Amino acid sequence: MYDAVLTNCVVRDNVAMSNGGGVYSGTLYDCVVSNNVAQISGGGISDSVATCCVIAQNECGEVEGYGGGAYRSELQNCVVNDNRVLKGQAAGGVSLSVCRNCTIYGNVGLGAHAWPVNDQPGGTNYNCIVYGNTGTTQIDTRMASFN
Repeated sequence: MYDAVLTNCVVRDNVAMSNGGGVYSGTLYDCVVSNNVAQISGGGISDSVATCCVIAQNECGEVEGYGGGAYRSELQNCVVNDNRVLKGQAAGGVSLSVCRNCTIYGNVGLGAHAWPVNDQPGGTNYNCIVYGNTGTTQIDTRMASFN
């Protein structure tokens, strides 16, 4: 999906050759985004806005990637779980994203310097629950902001 507005939808089993395996540059409300693959970044969503969504079991980074669940996106009241990044300096859950009141758990970053959540400057988590995420390196608290 590119540049779409989705409400009460299920987006699953899609593949993108670059970013946004499920949705790229979209707006989502009350959706489930699962089992999508992006070759580079944003296995579930990329450059999108999601509200009250579940973003689960997506992956990216066959080439090199960031954000198995979400990349360069805004998430509010979302659950981001069981996403993964295969290669690169990557975050398994969310990367370069702003998350508000989200629960982010069970995500995996498998890259050389992989953090599980918001691995780059500009990624911010407001009032989020973050637990059970794993990566090949520890979270560098200088990189992401937790408020």
